[in-house]
Amino acid sequence: MMKLFKVTLFALGILMIGCSPKVTQKDVEDNVSDAREDVEDAKESVKEAVESREEFYTDHKEEELKKLEDRSDNIDDKIKDLKKTADDSNSSAKADIESAISELEDEQQDIKDRMEEVESLEAEDWSQAYEEINEAIGKIENQLDELAASLEDGE
Repeated sequence: MMKLFKVTLFALGILMIGCSPKVTQKDVEDNVSDAREDVEDAKESVKEAVESREEFYTDHKEEELKKLEDRSDNIDDKIKDLKKTADDSNSSAKADIESAISELEDEQQDIKDRMEEVESLEAEDWSQAYEEINEAIGKIENQLDELAASLEDGE
């Protein structure tokens, strides 16, 4: 009985192998064509992803630079206000105040020059420069606040 089972199993195996369809050249060409289409689709998807990434970085860079420009404009306004306060002041420290304002104006101009340089950098390369400008603006904002406070205390 076991021998009959083995013979039957062997015969079924031969039938299954013999019944498998033959692969034709047309089948291979179709598979190659499908694979090429899939590769082209993948290339297009990668291209779109890269373009989307670049657009994101560009938009992000522009938004962050706009924030820095707004802060820089605010510094210009504070400097103008401090100049007016210093001009109206009769304090003995007027020369020191004007000197401090002049230094702040120089630093502010350096920041503006650096921001122009950053605008021309590639989106991926600007982050270090952004941090430097952000830090410099924060420093000037603190100095202006300190100067304004000292003027108010001196009045």
